[in-house]
Amino acid sequence: MKRSRLHIFTIVYFVTLLPLVIAGQDFILETNVNTITIIGYTGAGGDVIITDTINDMPVTGIRGWAFGGTAITRLFIPHSVTNIGLGIAASCEDLLEICVDPKNPFYSSIDGILFDKDQTTIIQFPGGKSGSDMLPKTLRRIANSAFWGSTKLIRFDIPDGVTSIEDYAFEWCTNLKHITIPSSVTNIGVSAFELCVALTNVVFRDCSASIGPWAFSMCKALRHVIIPGSIQSIGNWAFMWCTNITNVTLMEGVRQLESYAFDHCSALTNFVIPASVTNIQSRVWNYCVKLRSFSVDEQNEFYKSVDGVLFNKTGSVLLQWPRAKGRDYIIPESVVTIGDWAFHLSAIRSITIPSNVRTIGGAAFAESSLEWVKVLPGTVTVGDSAFEGCESLQYVSLPNTVSSIGDRAFSECRKLYGIKIPESVTNIGRAAFERCERLDVVLIPLGVREISEGTFSGCSRLTSVKLPGSVVSIGSRAFEYCNSLTALSLPESIVNVDEWAFYSCVRLTNVFLPRNVTNVGATAFGGCRALSEINVDPENIAYTSVDGVLFDKEMKKLVQCPGGKTGNYSVPMSVLRVVQGAFDGCENLVSVIMPAGIEILDDYTFYGCSVLRSVYFRGDAPLMGTKVFYLSGVSNVFYLPGARGWGNECGGRPTALWLPRLEFKASDVGGGPIRFGMVITWAAGQTVVVEACSELNIDVWVSLRTNNLASDSVVFEDYEWTNSMSRFYRVRSP
Repeated sequence: MKRSRLHIFTIVYFVTLLPLVIAGQDFILETNVNTITIIGYTGAGGDVIITDTINDMPVTGIRGWAFGGTAITRLFIPHSVTNIGLGIAASCEDLLEICVDPKNPFYSSIDGILFDKDQTTIIQFPGGKSGSDMLPKTLRRIANSAFWGSTKLIRFDIPDGVTSIEDYAFEWCTNLKHITIPSSVTNIGVSAFELCVALTNVVFRDCSASIGPWAFSMCKALRHVIIPGSIQSIGNWAFMWCTNITNVTLMEGVRQLESYAFDHCSALTNFVIPASVTNIQSRVWNYCVKLRSFSVDEQNEFYKSVDGVLFNKTGSVLLQWPRAKGRDYIIPESVVTIGDWAFHLSAIRSITIPSNVRTIGGAAFAESSLEWVKVLPGTVTVGDSAFEGCESLQYVSLPNTVSSIGDRAFSECRKLYGIKIPESVTNIGRAAFERCERLDVVLIPLGVREISEGTFSGCSRLTSVKLPGSVVSIGSRAFEYCNSLTALSLPESIVNVDEWAFYSCVRLTNVFLPRNVTNVGATAFGGCRALSEINVDPENIAYTSVDGVLFDKEMKKLVQCPGGKTGNYSVPMSVLRVVQGAFDGCENLVSVIMPAGIEILDDYTFYGCSVLRSVYFRGDAPLMGTKVFYLSGVSNVFYLPGARGWGNECGGRPTALWLPRLEFKASDVGGGPIRFGMVITWAAGQTVVVEACSELNIDVWVSLRTNNLASDSVVFEDYEWTNSMSRFYRVRSP
């Protein structure tokens, strides 16, 4: 009993420590250790007075955004409050002032603006004010979200002495047109002026700050920006979506441009880079679709421009082609590397890559207007996504020096009809030719060991592919949705055919697995509607096929039924498991009978079997998920009398007893008398007694024959049916 009491006491004590959220006086309150924190406001607005105590407990905190977006006009904060979160009244457009009890030891207010006690930090500027001329000289910091959503603010000159403009400080000040940033500022935080959509003028007074990520993002009224040399770094996405900027002036002293700094500055036409710049990261001018030229100060030790194109100082790396510059280009002989994203989204139509180039960088020509490319001998590597999304590209000539084609290198080049993969290539990356919808023939060179994941996925016109004897593995989805592929020859070297490798190759008619294949992934040949059979080399130690259906060698797993299988199919008695998607795409199967020993049916076993109506089980209920019959036509699952584990439904389908089915027929054998017969369909191994009577109202039945079903159906014939005016039949168990 002592142990029980101690346990109960401990639980009760723990619960009393948890914060309790309650509503009162238009506030949403949180209690914690006998104190109150205001975490929300539900009132109608107007003047709001926070008292020292609520429910006899002191009010000590106001959580960030507690009053955000509400219609309050004045807010009074008592002396008891010791902790105020960020943006407590952000986006309160009617708020004119915040008043703090002079006795509060932590906070104060001047001109209706909330400060810390020492008045070094603006914590909250009232959203209904248009400005203030009474900022204290002690001010050093503008806090996170301090002016967030102050839509009445039109101009704000940050006073000298302020060192930090913190994250989101002026975000969403949608009517702010002018901002002055003094020389004392050393930090401009993340999204500090983001979505100040009316901002037309930003004056930097030689401040030594770095411009943080998204600092001026979506300031769509900005047209000209002068960045003083005291600012050394322009952060990621700093001016993203400033769609009306036409000119940016970087003064001497700026050292770094981070990735995406001017992303989507779609009106920008030229860009001048001073001598001081030492680091330009990738995609600085992403989607600057009107950019025509770069100009680099000749004194710059790291970069140069030639005919408006940006290079490293030696000219060995082509860094950025202005997206709106010309349609044809011959790359200079000095270039060894075409940088990542160098021609991304450019209007260039044709290009010759000289013999000195060794590397075509990642996404170098992605989504450009290229129609043809000539690569002279010398190039070794085609980088990831190098030509991805070049929807006008029709022909590529690769030299025998290329050894590697990167992931997605030519993905979604939808008009590409011709490419010769040279014998020198030993690596073809994932999805390298994905959705090249006009590509019809591919020759894979000797030396390639793997057809990677998704390499030719969605190449809907691909009719033929020749795999060399070096290939040992075909990756997941490598040839899925190759709708025109009719024949497949797998070399003896193949060891692995991964899941979904040839999924939905709807014209593929037959497959032969050579002897060295040791792994065939789930649904590797699923959805292949025309596939009539899968055959296996008799010497293969891992797989076999019976009646065109693929099994593991011991025939304990049914791996894949070809999609062209029609009518009724009975799974062999040895099978214990049917793997995921084994019948995927078998659109003409009518019924399937499972063996007595079946233990597991994986999910999606019958995916897409639209004509399939019935699945029969000879034994006890197997393990199966809820998606075994997903998107199939199965309406009933049948099981034999006496089988265990069956309920009212199975895999989301209703169950029913599997009973004998009779089909009557007349027969004339050898010119003799016409005999009346029936086909009895049930499960092999079951016993059925056929009985007959002449009049149903007398209910006298005569046993005609006991039938032991050696197969799933047996023919019964009645030689004496003509001896009665009428004849009725029934079947029963013995």
